[in-house]
Amino acid sequence: MRLPNTAHISRPWRIHELTRDFRLEDVWALPGTGGPDDFPRLVQGIASGDPSQSSSRAVRTLFAIRWKLGELVGWDGPDAGLGSRVPTLGDRLPADLRDAPSGPDFDALPFTSLYLLDDEWAAEIANGTMHGVMHIGWVPNRTGGYRGQMAVLVKPNGLFGTAYMAAIRPFRHLIVYPPMLREIEREWQARAGERTPAHAGAQMVDSKSRIGEATRLPPQDRPDRGGLAVNVPLIVAGSLAILGAAVHGVGGEILVVRKLSPGMLPSSRFGGPRTTKTMIHVTWHMTTIAFLTIGSALLLSGSVLHGDTARGIGLVAAGASTGFAAVAVGLGAAYTRSPRSLFRHPGPAMLIATAALAWWGAL
Repeated sequence: MRLPNTAHISRPWRIHELTRDFRLEDVWALPGTGGPDDFPRLVQGIASGDPSQSSSRAVRTLFAIRWKLGELVGWDGPDAGLGSRVPTLGDRLPADLRDAPSGPDFDALPFTSLYLLDDEWAAEIANGTMHGVMHIGWVPNRTGGYRGQMAVLVKPNGLFGTAYMAAIRPFRHLIVYPPMLREIEREWQARAGERTPAHAGAQMVDSKSRIGEATRLPPQDRPDRGGLAVNVPLIVAGSLAILGAAVHGVGGEILVVRKLSPGMLPSSRFGGPRTTKTMIHVTWHMTTIAFLTIGSALLLSGSVLHGDTARGIGLVAAGASTGFAAVAVGLGAAYTRSPRSLFRHPGPAMLIATAALAWWGAL
């Protein structure tokens, strides 16, 4: 269950001292409840998680795409990580936290533990898109026990990093976190016999009542999805469309629109060169909004909606994606001399891939 930001800000966590220049992205209640000595087990369970082994095919697919994309464009290279692009937050640790245990190593995820206390654990990550912190707290609950709480803090890497974080936010909230929380709950319940006996029964009831509803995925046995909770092709198509919207909006604004000089542009019946630039500027970002709308529609069709509603919206979005691809390829071919020149820009290939995946998922 997602919590208000005050659930993190109002607590006297030590992480506040280290992340004054970070943005609090979101806060989540974790399905781990127990006694005061159970926190290390929650920490170890999170550190041992591996998205490539997730029970959700959508999560496995999204992480595989992300790792491959990072490999191709260098987001995850040694020059983009901790100690190279950004200094580690370990340099900011006060003396008492430096003397504290750092916490466990991660089995699969590229996080580095910063410190581990009786009720608080922090780990950091850095790549070409952002510098981030995952903070796990052990918070007293209403039954006399404790519950887990996760906060995500980020410092985006410039305008691109800000656009990237905005683009992946729907995937984290709709696709990644629900199965992640459910898997944490399953593992915690499987180890219920190891919990502190004095609190186990009451805390299990509290866990189910407070977060059980929020961690359930959409129905698993939908006939339109072959028994899957999500439609992977539609989600990947939506991801590409939203990524395209971010690149088109931010990159196009910086690299194209702002460089247009009114002195280079013709007048029209609507006004002089400045009016022409204004019309180009407006239509450019109308296209950005169209990409974002199509991507959001594909994501919703592949994750939240189902049945005829999901299929109908998916078909409309697939048709719109095909229209964009046809315009890009058609006009691009008219102004270029070879297919190699046409596909030098990533736009046509991305639009074709988005349309193909959208039809695959919708039909």
